[in-house]
Amino acid sequence: MAFALYDAATRQLTIANDGAPHPLLVRNGKVEELIIEGVPLGLLPEIEYEILKLDLLPGDLLVFASDGIVESENPQHEEFGAERLSAILANVSATESVEDISGAILLATDKFSGSAPPHDDRTLLVLRVREEGSAADYARMPVIY
Repeated sequence: MAFALYDAATRQLTIANDGAPHPLLVRNGKVEELIIEGVPLGLLPEIEYEILKLDLLPGDLLVFASDGIVESENPQHEEFGAERLSAILANVSATESVEDISGAILLATDKFSGSAPPHDDRTLLVLRVREEGSAADYARMPVIY
């Protein structure tokens, strides 16, 4: 699980991670893995989790993808991998919607996997930071797949 809180008024994202894959930040066509570590929730009851605060810019794209995305396998048991996901994200245009981006990722994993049955969930949360908007505008909430 990962926990993130986005403050639209300040464009600040606060993230804690307890064993989920690292989120990806796409800024100006460059994909950066946000390294934030943590152990699975409930494993060590007294643990304090690392917190990352990130100031986002208009146009930034943030992607939280479950391990079922990068671990999608083809019939030869090869994984889709972080490199393929990063390649998709590096080619995203500034005008593409989060729905289209999510759809492109899921379509790419489907095509890669071919006839191989999925062995895990494929969960995505995609957030695009916009110039305009207010914290109370619920139409600008992230889309969760």
